[in-house]
Amino acid sequence: MTKPAFTEGFILHRRSYRETSFLLEILTSSSSRISTVYRGGKRAKNESADLFTRYALDVRGSSGLQTLATCEALEQFVLRENAMYAGLYLNELICRAVLHRDEMPGLFANYVQTVKSLTAESPEIEPVLRGFENSLLSSLGYAIPWRVDTNGNKIRPEKFYNFRLREGFHETKQGAPDTIPGHILLAIGSGDYGRLDSRRTAKRVLRQAIHDHIGSKPLISRELFQEPSDITSDNGG
Repeated sequence: MTKPAFTEGFILHRRSYRETSFLLEILTSSSSRISTVYRGGKRAKNESADLFTRYALDVRGSSGLQTLATCEALEQFVLRENAMYAGLYLNELICRAVLHRDEMPGLFANYVQTVKSLTAESPEIEPVLRGFENSLLSSLGYAIPWRVDTNGNKIRPEKFYNFRLREGFHETKQGAPDTIPGHILLAIGSGDYGRLDSRRTAKRVLRQAIHDHIGSKPLISRELFQEPSDITSDNGG
C-alpha cells in the first residue's frame, strides 16, 4: 500500500467529478504540477478546494492521477477585482506551460510571492505579472537575455534592437520595424517598469516568448475582460 505523501500546495484548477468529488490541478511545494481526484471533496467538513489558498495536502499514489485524501487550509490570499483575474492568469499559465510532475526550481516560491503581491490594496498588476512571466520562462529554460544581444555583447542604452524568437535581441538601425531602444531593455532587465514604453515592450516580448512555448491557443483568462483598464491592456496580462 502506498504511504501518504504530505506536501503543501495551491489548487490551480478545479472541476466537478461525479456528484461529490473534484478533479484538481495542484502546484506543490516541490514546484511541480500534479493531477488529483479529491473524492467526496464537495461534502468534506472543514475542508474545501479553493483557489489562492495554501494547503497542507495528503496526496496518495505515485503516478498518473493521484488521490487527494485531505487538504487543510494553512493560509488564504484574498484577491479582488482585476487582481483576481491576474491570479487566474497565473494559474492558467502554469497549467499550460508546466508538464505534469516536472520539477521547476523556484516556481512555488515565485507563485507565493506573486499572489501575495496581488493581495495589496492597490496592486501594481502589470509589473507583478511581467516579473512572474520572466521567472517562469527562466525556470522553463527559456530565459530572455535582456542585457546581452545575440552576439553576446552587452546591450548598449544608445543602440537599437529587434527581438527574435529563440534567439534574443539583434542590433539594428533606428527606425527599423519593431525596434527597441537599448535603455528600455536594460530597464526591463533590472525590473524597472516605470515607463509606459517599458511596460509595453516587456508585454510584447514576453507574450511572444510565452506563446512560442505554449502554442497559439488563446488563454481563457485573457478573454475575461475586454476593457482598456483590465488585465488584457497595458495594465495587466
